Amino acid sequence: MSTASKHREEGGETRKFQCNGLYFPYYFDKEKITSDVLEQFKWRGSDVVVAGFPKSGTSWLLYLLEHIGDFGLLHEGKGSEPFYMDALLMDPSLVPGVRSKMIAKIQTGEYQIEKPRLIRSHLHFKLFPWKQAKDKNVKLIYIARNPKDVCVSYFYYQRMQLNGSLALKWDEFVEEFTQDRCVLGPWLEHVIDWKKLGIDDNVLHVTYEDMKDNLDRVIRNCAGFIGVDLSDEDIRRIKINCSMEEMRESTHKYNIVDDSYFDAKLFVRKGIVGDWKNHFSVFQNENFEKEIVEKLEEAGIYFKYEI
Repeated sequence: MSTASKHREEGGETRKFQCNGLYFPYYFDKEKITSDVLEQFKWRGSDVVVAGFPKSGTSWLLYLLEHIGDFGLLHEGKGSEPFYMDALLMDPSLVPGVRSKMIAKIQTGEYQIEKPRLIRSHLHFKLFPWKQAKDKNVKLIYIARNPKDVCVSYFYYQRMQLNGSLALKWDEFVEEFTQDRCVLGPWLEHVIDWKKLGIDDNVLHVTYEDMKDNLDRVIRNCAGFIGVDLSDEDIRRIKINCSMEEMRESTHKYNIVDDSYFDAKLFVRKGIVGDWKNHFSVFQNENFEKEIVEKLEEAGIYFKYEI
């Protein structure tokens, strides 16, 4: 029985459910979400967190940081990846393949990481245990991307998962995103709440568009933020090793997944700024501007929509 079929038989909406005003994918566990499991997480002062909404560039930024610092990773099967905090809230039985094993081992504390940890999260600020992390002097880098390109990239990502068995059509997906009801949304709340924090809170903000426009500067800023000195040659090497082409070739190595979940070779798609223009109709763009972009700008948040 497929994971999607199993979930349908257990009742509820197949793709997502709502809890405390947030939308979670079907493989999250409501009891864990409403528990204190995140508050009990044992932080270390050497932890570095990369947070962001899905398809905003978190994988690229994490890959970059792996080449900047010396971090301990999770290793399972043929892949490796940073510690995945969100896994603490998931139901391993609803995730197929080797990723289910990784999630279960995160929850039981079986992974022993001696080096400083690089931690990934897509959680909303109101769910993330930031007070405990800040008390330990944890550093967090929040990455954001213009919402139109996030919407397009997220659309293709959901078509990859479980062979597209739960995927929406484009018109359905963009409507759901525009209404701020997408999986792991609301998107607006995610970005606006995290953007309220700054350097005084041990939070550095990076945008996907800045990474595309001036990767040298982003590398220097991130390295300085986590206390790593880089030479010009270091930066040149990191740029080569972390190019979009290299990422595309190496995705299967830095994701703990197998084909039962998604084809890792398809994880990195175009990686460009402005691909939304190839997907949005005039009506969809006008509606998106009204419901998403204008509200962002009211909060003082602006993005580049093309470079």
